[in-house]
Amino acid sequence: MRSAVLLTPLVVVVAACSIQYVPIRAPEPIPPGSRPVPIPGGGQQYDPTQLAQWLPAPWSTNNGSQIACYTKSNVSIQQSDLLLRITRQPCDGLPESGAWLQSPTMWRYGKFEARIYLPASAHDKIANWPAFWLEDPNEWPVNGEIDVMEGLNGGDYQDVHYGFHVKQKLTVRASPHYALVSPGWYTFAVDWTSTSVHWYIDGRLTGLVRSHVPQHRMQIVLDYTAWRSAANNLAPATMLVAWVRVYAPPLGTER
Repeated sequence: MRSAVLLTPLVVVVAACSIQYVPIRAPEPIPPGSRPVPIPGGGQQYDPTQLAQWLPAPWSTNNGSQIACYTKSNVSIQQSDLLLRITRQPCDGLPESGAWLQSPTMWRYGKFEARIYLPASAHDKIANWPAFWLEDPNEWPVNGEIDVMEGLNGGDYQDVHYGFHVKQKLTVRASPHYALVSPGWYTFAVDWTSTSVHWYIDGRLTGLVRSHVPQHRMQIVLDYTAWRSAANNLAPATMLVAWVRVYAPPLGTER
């Protein structure tokens, strides 16, 4: 496993985006068996059994640049890992199908981390478009998102997208915002407060943002899809998740 290599400086980008916003459905009750296990330090751990009970995607696909729709049938458990798969099974007019899970609980601020395996493409880069991120499901994209890990074009981007698809089209990138990692197992984490967002890979600080920090409650999303024009697409392929840990109290009603 190659350690993270930091590349680019602080950038604030204002750019057009082709993603189309699709309203999501109303919140659902917490699925049975999805509650986390307390861990030392005041945190909670979601193991694969609990993660598999998280909510499915509220849409089949939310991005015109994707070539895979989301289906719960591509989520499974094998031994001690959660599997999120991309297959060549067409659905909803797209040539492939991917996977999406979103937490039934939302939080405002806290530390969020996950142990994730990123599979390799034919070019030994990160395959497809894996992501571990936070979003406000009721007001996305207006209230922004925090990408703890987003693999695009074979790399890993750690960004805060705030108002990304509204009039401002503002993307605030961590400094530095691009961490080059090889395929394999990593622990990705973000520490989100009212004034800053810090990113970590395997315990090493890899990014920092102190402006346009989201202030609304968010839920966790784990998803695996494919970018329409990426050279590192591969199907079938499987992203693995060993656990997700949260060090923050849930905000308001769990849903």
